[in-house]
Amino acid sequence: MITSKRVYFLFLLTLLAGMVAGAAVMQIYIQTRLRVYMRGEQERYHDYFLRRLHTELNLSDTQYTQIRTIIMANQEQLTRLRQRTQPEVEQLATEANVKIAQQLTPEQTARFKDFLVRFPEPGLRGLTPHSSTTPAHP
Repeated sequence: MITSKRVYFLFLLTLLAGMVAGAAVMQIYIQTRLRVYMRGEQERYHDYFLRRLHTELNLSDTQYTQIRTIIMANQEQLTRLRQRTQPEVEQLATEANVKIAQQLTPEQTARFKDFLVRFPEPGLRGLTPHSSTTPAHP
């Protein structure tokens, strides 16, 4: 026999499961978009950006073409700049990550490496095998 308490409990359980599933899907979507951008697939990102801009601002065809030209020209300049500075940026990020790892326990260091893989923020790179360090804490 199904009581009102059981129905209420099943409703709450279903609601919570839906919230968890929705949060997981959004996290995957956000991380995927970020990875696309971080891998240098800016052209796909810019096409997405332009589609959203076109929809949100109701751009005319002329405006869309002019704005696309501006963005693509800017992208070429940014690509040249990134190519010149990327090695130095990655070196600085690696050095910072090594210094961070030195402040962590071995367990925290392992979790930190996993964190860097899951959250590839600009300038944050994974610790390279040759950069593993002995933590400062015993």
